[in-house]
Amino acid sequence: MLCIRRRKKHSLLMTVANALRGRGLEQYSTEELHSELVHAECLLLRALLSFIQDENLLSFIKGALNIRSCHQTYKACWSLINSDQSSAADKDLDFTCGVQLGLGSFNLMVSILPGRILRILEFIGFSGNRSFGMDQLLTASATDSLRAPLCSLVVLNFDLLVTYILGIGDGNVERCEAILDKCLHQYPKGAIFLLFAGRAKFVSGFVDEATLLYKESIDAQSQWIQLHHFCYWELIWTHRWWLELIN
Repeated sequence: MLCIRRRKKHSLLMTVANALRGRGLEQYSTEELHSELVHAECLLLRALLSFIQDENLLSFIKGALNIRSCHQTYKACWSLINSDQSSAADKDLDFTCGVQLGLGSFNLMVSILPGRILRILEFIGFSGNRSFGMDQLLTASATDSLRAPLCSLVVLNFDLLVTYILGIGDGNVERCEAILDKCLHQYPKGAIFLLFAGRAKFVSGFVDEATLLYKESIDAQSQWIQLHHFCYWELIWTHRWWLELIN
């Protein structure tokens, strides 16, 4: 892949020297920094494709190894940011937010696993600190970086869907509404943000407003039919709330 060819090459001597004195962002060009980040994102996509492609044991092992490599790459990028004494965000905001997106998402996903599995994953190098993960995502979503909308979507998905589906507590609706106000101001016809806005209204008990937002999300685009199906599923429950079973 192109990102692999653009990554910084390290000899054995350089690796030992960097381990002793620490590595800073000044040793990497902008191209090399983003190559490390894109490499991590590609590993995650490869892992997901491994799970979807074939449901045998070998595919799960390959996917697990790719996920671990992805997480290790994100941790290495995070170490690069923290090893620099100056403000990394001022140097490359998109790189910093990309790392925050990856590490924040990993921490949120791992934190919802059962305690026994969580302890095993932490033993082999994963982290499941929900507060840390959410803080990183919120920090990145408040910026104007390329990945800020993706960070917002992860937070919205966790607070409005995952927490309710898995029954791990109530999501922070006020936080979601603040994020949605910003996102809908930037993308007033954003179908995904309209869907989450409807979901926020529904879990808050404003069923009529939720219904209108779901319908607005459907009308906002016609290319992604699967998103329409999601809206229709949510509309089932809004109509069922008022016992409108025929409509």
